[in-house]
Amino acid sequence: LEVMLTAWKGEPFEHNGEMVQVLPMPRTRPHPMVLVGGSSPAAARRAARLGLPMQLPGQFPEIEALYYAECERHGTQGFCIAPDHVVMLNVAEDPDRVWAEHGECFMLEAMTYKGWQPPGQTSAVCSKATTVEELRAEGIYRVLTPDEAVDLARSTGTLALHPLVGGMPIDEAWSSVRLAAEQVLPALAD
Repeated sequence: LEVMLTAWKGEPFEHNGEMVQVLPMPRTRPHPMVLVGGSSPAAARRAARLGLPMQLPGQFPEIEALYYAECERHGTQGFCIAPDHVVMLNVAEDPDRVWAEHGECFMLEAMTYKGWQPPGQTSAVCSKATTVEELRAEGIYRVLTPDEAVDLARSTGTLALHPLVGGMPIDEAWSSVRLAAEQVLPALAD
């Protein structure tokens, strides 16, 4: 994270014994939006030290409190997102086709996340599904048409695109990104 934040300044800097410069500079200032994800005290301290917002995987009031205390200690400002519910979204003209052809990608990621959860901990992205059909029914992972994605964004105020879910083939991932950019985002600008 520190290397990325330094690189995005557009100025030459030393990295691994070499002078490097990353151009073009990001359009957003001071850098692209970066959130530090996690639920550990170390993640909260890191995000606060770097002045970056924190994305919790659910309601973790003790970690959120630590994050804000560390922001104050470091003289940084940030914010913490602690969702009650998360939707990992892909956009497709034919959601049934994407689930049929790539459901195992969603399942792989869901099982990986579940495997990372310490005993007794839950998060907004922790699935209890044991099949692709159960995973689809849970609603944590969704494949929506562009119109459905617009409706979701308008009703929830958020849109979390996740095109590379669980090793999704790159062409399918790019299709999701293009549909979001060409149909979903313009509709939300109205």
